[in-house]
Amino acid sequence: MFPTDQLEETRFGQYVSLSNGRALVSAGTFKNNAGQITGAIYVFRREGTNWVEEARLTPSDIIDGSAFIFSSTAQAIDGERLLIGARTIDGFGAAYVFHRVGTTWSEEAKLVPPDPANGDTFEFSVDLNGDVAVVAGAESNAFVYRRNASNWSYDGTLSNIDIVPNSIAQKTLVNADGINVLVTTIAANGNNPPASTFGVYQRDGNGWSRASVLQPSDDIIVSTQGAPADMNGGLITIGARLTSETFDFTTSTAYIFSAPALTGTVPAVTTWGIVVMALLIITAATCIVRRRVSMA
Repeated sequence: MFPTDQLEETRFGQYVSLSNGRALVSAGTFKNNAGQITGAIYVFRREGTNWVEEARLTPSDIIDGSAFIFSSTAQAIDGERLLIGARTIDGFGAAYVFHRVGTTWSEEAKLVPPDPANGDTFEFSVDLNGDVAVVAGAESNAFVYRRNASNWSYDGTLSNIDIVPNSIAQKTLVNADGINVLVTTIAANGNNPPASTFGVYQRDGNGWSRASVLQPSDDIIVSTQGAPADMNGGLITIGARLTSETFDFTTSTAYIFSAPALTGTVPAVTTWGIVVMALLIITAATCIVRRRVSMA
């Protein structure tokens, strides 16, 4: 898979996303005609066994010092729309929504923090599902935007700050499935390894509120890097590089949480239960997988 423009030194292929027959490929040092590094996203469409370049996307209002953010969590695609995070020269950040009609992509909206004067800023994680877009913020926050036709508007702020006591937030990650939003806060706590906290948020007639805090059955999840969680089809999967009891870097754990069936109105509190825990113990020459299943 190669871009049709075949430009040099663009870092094409640094990050890739794949969804429903389309691939997003980043080019983090792509330059526009003015010589500004804006970055670009290339969209490829699958036709049979071939992949065809469909579009090269760049932000419409870029100025020198601003550019798309390229990381494994800063781009999301859902059907005919995609969302890309961007850094801006003012330091507040932005996220761009692109919409596809047929095989033509165009910029639909630029999302910005709701109150930058009071410290609201975008970070590097975004997600998109249906008419809901979520952008991670600083200080354990996430910002939700909703679409009405082709118009996007701010819909609420989600905060994990009260469930991360005595810690300094280092990174916030977001996932959305159309009904729930998962906000992951990775925070430092003294000399201990960074600990991850997971809040699940849902929307009712009064707006967004936290429905549950995910807690493993045996220990506190710790993850020091990457995107440790994903959400799809009523399941949340969380990976842990190590556990809080031992801080043993040779042990990794994966948890799968399941939500009860949601019918009618969303309940005030949703209890997610662990359905599977997989424990990987890595030795010098072997990898032993132990599974423990418990029904919530």
